[in-house]
Amino acid sequence: GALIVSIVLIVVGSKSYNAVHPAIINFVKNLHFGHFLMQFLLGSLLFAGALFIDLSRMKQDRWEIGTLAVFSTVASTFIVGTLMWLWLKLLPLQLGYAKCLLFGALISPTDPIAVLAIFKKIGAPETLTTIVSSESLFNDGVGVVLFATIYSAAFSPHLPTAMSVIWFFIRESIGGIFYGLVAGWVLCQMMKSVKDYKMHVLLTIAFVFGGYCLANAMELSGLLAMVVMGIFVGNYKRRTMITPRARRHLEEFWEIIDELFNAILFLMLGLEIVVIHFDWWLVLAAVIAIVMTLLTRYVTVAAPMSLIRRWRNHAPFTISILTWGGLRGGLAVALALAIPNGRSHEIILCMTYGVVLFAVLVQGTTIKPLAKLAKNV
Repeated sequence: GALIVSIVLIVVGSKSYNAVHPAIINFVKNLHFGHFLMQFLLGSLLFAGALFIDLSRMKQDRWEIGTLAVFSTVASTFIVGTLMWLWLKLLPLQLGYAKCLLFGALISPTDPIAVLAIFKKIGAPETLTTIVSSESLFNDGVGVVLFATIYSAAFSPHLPTAMSVIWFFIRESIGGIFYGLVAGWVLCQMMKSVKDYKMHVLLTIAFVFGGYCLANAMELSGLLAMVVMGIFVGNYKRRTMITPRARRHLEEFWEIIDELFNAILFLMLGLEIVVIHFDWWLVLAAVIAIVMTLLTRYVTVAAPMSLIRRWRNHAPFTISILTWGGLRGGLAVALALAIPNGRSHEIILCMTYGVVLFAVLVQGTTIKPLAKLAKNV
């Protein structure tokens, strides 16, 4: 809906009401979508999603989740980046290899919001639902760490060494996971000491927003920290921590927050189109990016899943569903907006927005028949 409104505003602004169009552009620019998502929305969205992950179910699918979240994301970053670097050489759009890798890093993490809603509605296989949700939670964190690592190397005033890049990656990822475990344990101990469910909700709010900011200030991955903390709290509370009534209130609160913040995210994502500059070469680059991203997603999913399938049984069409259901969302656009202004910023943002629009409008609306096949076979 926001996208339709934005397109109407662009058409009206370009045709007659010229005074309205600049005002709309300034309004959207002042929303600071990327900063708002990275500093406010994303940490709470990842915590809310992780809160409902069943650790026992996740342990059963740990090889699939770990491989897709780490190997597939890293491999996709370098494959997409290299392919786009080669393709853009054929167009009058020159983009350095490091900038192409940045695009690969920001476009590789998946966003399962639309897919999981469909899975829940049709009753898709539990294993498939767990893999899709858990992979997306972790690969968001992995993707951001990769992006930050490549970004620091690409835009650093000093030539980075291999050891400095490796140390940056380890500090962000391992440090973020350890931080999340510690924060989750402390939060659970505090929640266990009080009986009022309203205090449980307030404590989680404080730890999510305050803990996320602190992790980023310590130069750790706040996203991975929130995923780990959410899984820790969600599974610790299932056993002995709080009463069933308090657990129900806590889950209902974070479910509402999840729905509300996702609505805000998609609204802002649709409005963002009014500030993106398009030309025919950029549109062609976006189309190429869509094709390359989908092909790479298939390769980086099919290769490890085919290997794992020798020892484990998977639902029919699992690889196809994971490929077509690997949507890209607001995180990709937010990271693209973080790239300094210039021609490379325009190229990467346009390609990113093209991939996200295709994912949401085409893949998201056609995944349902494919998911039904997995359920019915």
